[in-house]
Amino acid sequence: MSFQEILSSKGRILLYLAERGAFAEPLETSTVKLARELEISQQSASRLLRELEEDGLVLREELGRARRIRLTEKAFEVLLEMHTQLKGIMERPTELRLEGRVFTGLGEGAYYVQIPHYLME
Repeated sequence: MSFQEILSSKGRILLYLAERGAFAEPLETSTVKLARELEISQQSASRLLRELEEDGLVLREELGRARRIRLTEKAFEVLLEMHTQLKGIMERPTELRLEGRVFTGLGEGAYYVQIPHYLME
């Protein structure tokens, strides 16, 4: 299963637009092309873009049948938060647990491993 498959449809659209540089410049596309790329219906692509616009995540301009779509600062913040959370999870230090039995010692350790009290700890 890929990362794209587990994202919500809105998340997939945001990621698609971000990958194509829609932060820097508006991306010229149509709902038909967007639907084809994301393997959803044209009606779903249109509805999702409208919802993303209402959520303040995209700005749309109509140019005939094509649309110019730009991601907003709010979309950048949402994607950055997702990145930060995933990075924190993936880079979390792993716990290291060592188990064993000391049966000889060097230097001062040789003295302590001969004392029964220390052997029990």
